[in-house]
Parts: sequence; structure tokens; C-alpha cells
Amino acid sequence: GEGGRGRLGATRSQHRLGTMLVVAQVAVSLVLLVLAGLFFRTLSQLRAVDTGFESEGVLTFRVSANLNGYRDEELLRLSEQIRDGLATLPEVSSATMAGFSPVTGSGMWESIDMPDGKRVHSYIGLVDPHYFETMQVPLLSGQPFTSHDGSDSPLVAVVNESFVRDVFGDSDPIGAEFSFGSGENRATARVLGVLPDARTVSLRSAPEPMMLLPLRQNAAQLGTLTYFLRTPGRPEMLAARVRHVVRGIEPNVPVFAMRTMSEHVDRAMQQEREFTRLSLVAAALALVLACIGIYATVSFAVSRRTQEIGIRISLGASRSSIVLSAMRQMRAVAVGAVIGLVAAWALARALKNMVDGLAAIEPLSALAVTALLLGVAALAVFVPARRASCVDPMKVLRLG
Repeated sequence: GEGGRGRLGATRSQHRLGTMLVVAQVAVSLVLLVLAGLFFRTLSQLRAVDTGFESEGVLTFRVSANLNGYRDEELLRLSEQIRDGLATLPEVSSATMAGFSPVTGSGMWESIDMPDGKRVHSYIGLVDPHYFETMQVPLLSGQPFTSHDGSDSPLVAVVNESFVRDVFGDSDPIGAEFSFGSGENRATARVLGVLPDARTVSLRSAPEPMMLLPLRQNAAQLGTLTYFLRTPGRPEMLAARVRHVVRGIEPNVPVFAMRTMSEHVDRAMQQEREFTRLSLVAAALALVLACIGIYATVSFAVSRRTQEIGIRISLGASRSSIVLSAMRQMRAVAVGAVIGLVAAWALARALKNMVDGLAAIEPLSALAVTALLLGVAALAVFVPARRASCVDPMKVLRLG
């Protein structure tokens, strides 16, 4: 009697432990599946954002002539000489250079003092007049600056919609002036044109105020320059020709970070791509382990009840009722799914505060992932349940 009660207690304890493990495995699997979907949606959204330029068919590289002692006007002259030399290549339809590298999040920021005492922080990009044509940057109104906007002419700028909204409000910005900087570096610029808002600075952050200024009017600010060459062919095929041209003009100038603009934009999504890959692998592994755990738990429970099942079948119980009885293990799966959904929602909210540009959980996607998990779990439960319903009651009773 006491031995039987001890075995019964041990069996119940083992069953309870198995059920808890199923709940935990299902919850963890669902959290990882939802996060994998979240990172995948984030990556898809980043690939679809408007960068404000056309990246296809462009080769980009950087040149640091300032490391060779070139400064100010001398650096500007050498940079323009390199640009013009590259523009003469038959494969190149247009060439330009800029003092910043798009979608990297790095660059210069400046404060603009408003009449009401407020300050607007704006990104500054130094570009040459060919930037708009080469990068196929559209203008909403006004015009881009030209080669005549040099150091001996009034300072001009092309700004984006966010800049217009924060600095000029509802006023027409074309021809309007604004001041920025402080002390000896304080300057006043006149707006020539307006760009549409785009994620030119960073793929992850919403568009912020941005002004593009002519390189020729800001020679003292020049350092490492980024070049962009547009070609109707394959951009990567220009690499050797580019190095040859630059060496012919100044053999001691380093050329680096050469890649297509599409690769450059793709590298800006490296973090999201790695998160997506790792979360998908982890989710797949967790799903497999959960299925193994569910299968083992149900198989163990069925094996402990083999004699009971044989008796029930011999007394007239249908095989479908035996399967349904074993399928009750799905209740633990359902509990784990509910816990997993709540945990995934809480974790996604916490991550959204830490990761810029992270997509929100989409209810339909979460439900689809949950349905996938429940379907796989149901299969893992059904297989041993079906096997249990096929036992030979006479054989079981003889063994018993």
C-alpha cells in the first residue's frame, strides 16, 4: 500500500515537473519566435526607407588628403582636381564629393538661435554642386547651389522640410536667411532650395533638420572627403581605374572604404541583420527543443497509463477518445503560449527604448507565430497519443 502510494506520488511529481518544463519551453520558444519576427520586420522596414538619394549604380570611397598636410584652399583644389579627373573616365556619367558619409549617423551638428530664444539643432553636410545630380537628390522647391557659390560670394544653403518647419514655420523659406554657429564661427546663410525629408543621415532615426552647404564656402572645415561616382555599368568595376586616377594626381594620398553605395547602405543595417539571423537560429532551436520536450512528456505520460488505456479500450472506449484524453497535454502548451506572448510584448517594449528604429509587434504576426507554434506542438502531442490509441488491449492485459 505505502509502496504503491509512493510510486503514485513520484509519478505525479514527475508529471508535474514535465508539465512545467513544457510550459517553460513553449513560453521561451514563443518569445524567441516573436522577437525573430520583430527583427525581420525591422530589417524589412529599413530596406524600404527613403534615403533621399539613389544608391544603385554608385561607387563610393574616401580620401584623406588632409593626412598628407593639405589644408583649406589647397585641400579643396586637390579634391576638385581628383573629382574632375574621375569625371573624365568614360564609364563615369557624373562625379561628386561630400564632407560626410550618408546613412552612417556621423557628421557635424550646429545650433540655430531662434528669435524666441529657442535653439534648433541641425545636421550640416558639406557637398559640391554636382552632389544633387550624381546622387539624384530631388528638390521640392528652389534650386541647388552652383560652382559660382564660392568663398567670395554670400553663404547659401539647401535645407530639408524638417529644417523649414522648425526654423521658418509656415513662411516661404526660399531667399530667407538664418544664422548659425557662435562667436567667430557665427555665419548667416540664405536658403536656395528645399529637399524632401529623408533618412539621409541615419536609417534608424526619423528625419531631423538638415542643411547642405557648399564645400567651396567651407574650405576651412574640410577633412576626409567621400567621393561618389555614378555609372550606367557595374560600379565595382571602376575600382582599379579610380585608384589609377588618384595615384596619377597625388600618389601619396590614401584611398580607402571603397564599395558600392548599395553595399554602403547595406552595411548600415548590419546590426539588424545580425540580430535577425541570431534570433531566427535561436527561435528554431528553441522550437525543436520544445517539440522534443512535449513529445517526451506525452510519451512518458502515455507509457505510465498503458494498462489503463488497454482496460478502457477493452471496455469499449473509442480510440478517438483515447487520443483526445492524451491531447489534454495541449493545455500546458496553451498556458506556455499565453505566458510567452505576455513576455514577448514586455520585452519588445523594453527593447524599443534601447534600439532605435525597432518595429512594433504586429498583432497578426504574433498570432501567426503563435498558430505555428501551437500547430507544431499539437503534432508533437498527437504522435504519441495516436500510438497509445493503437495498443492491443489483450496483449496489455496479459502483460499486466
